[in-house]
Amino acid sequence: MVHIEEYIHIYSEAARYIHPGRFEAIKVPKYYKVLFWYEPYSFHVNVKPARRMLLRYFWENWMELKDYQRFPTLEDYVGQKIEGEFGTSSWEEAEKICIHKILQNHVHFDQEVFGPYPELLKALLESQKYKIIYKDGKIVGREEN
Repeated sequence: MVHIEEYIHIYSEAARYIHPGRFEAIKVPKYYKVLFWYEPYSFHVNVKPARRMLLRYFWENWMELKDYQRFPTLEDYVGQKIEGEFGTSSWEEAEKICIHKILQNHVHFDQEVFGPYPELLKALLESQKYKIIYKDGKIVGREEN
């Protein structure tokens, strides 16, 4: 998945973090100027253990719900939701289904489009902890070492 996200802000006493809905957000003064650049400048690699990816899958909805009496932790929320979402009450099975679903949105890395991997990533690529499994050109799962 490729998207644009801002990360850099100049300090201001007027800047505040708010939690209006799904996410916390920084509310910056109206006089801030927004600058965009469109060439890739960073990689956000969504490479996490299956359990963390399952928790992340539900995190936004839990944050938006804000029902901390009923669901004090994200794990409590996920435990109630996995059967409805993935058709199983097994966390391990839900992790596999979740990974498969998430991977359907991945953009295959193509050096012709994105250029070569940065030097800092090359050593990590030689000993990959996670490997996407393809069958007939389609993603069918992921191995974790």
